[in-house]
Amino acid sequence: RKERTSMNNKQYEEDLNIYLGKTFEELEIILGKSYTRDNKGRKNLISKDLFSQHFQNNETLRVVAPTIVIDNDGNEKLEYGISFPAFSMGSLIEEDWESSTPKKQIVDKQFLFFFWKLLKKEPGNNQYRLEKIKDWSFPEDDIEELKNVWEKTILEIKNETFEFPKSTDSKVSHVRPHARDGKDFDKSITSQDIPKRCFWLNKGYITDEVYKN
Repeated sequence: RKERTSMNNKQYEEDLNIYLGKTFEELEIILGKSYTRDNKGRKNLISKDLFSQHFQNNETLRVVAPTIVIDNDGNEKLEYGISFPAFSMGSLIEEDWESSTPKKQIVDKQFLFFFWKLLKKEPGNNQYRLEKIKDWSFPEDDIEELKNVWEKTILEIKNETFEFPKSTDSKVSHVRPHARDGKDFDKSITSQDIPKRCFWLNKGYITDEVYKN
């Protein structure tokens, strides 16, 4: 595969690997902080705080904190895919690829993955261990596939069919709702209220491309 090494910074992994194998609670002690147990974003918050212990924030870098679970066959996989901010349908159909939403959100970004393994599922207090830290940039080999998802999404908006690409349609990406609640709508080109959508990176893709690679 053709890697985009210009954005890679293995220093991130080298400096942060001291935290691997530690539970969420052990890392709270190291940081001297406590995180609300019912906050769905607490893995993301502690990952960013661990990063900040060693590095300054970087606008081109996105820290991501997915959960690793064991499936029925005993295989490790991501629990969910990686979501991105909601797009505007009106803006998306006016884009060219170089200034497009997925290029800016995915291709032009550098990612630092903090993979958290789910040890025990408890209501409001899941138990996690920091399993792996991986620096990653979207591969050149997959840009055309992502571009296809973007083009199909634009076509669905223009045709007002709204059959957006699913995770089974592309190995890389799909489009799903990203509404905060039942009233969080975007406007179609004929001013219909449509639940907001965003691009996702597929959980199987990130499992194979990043976690297991």
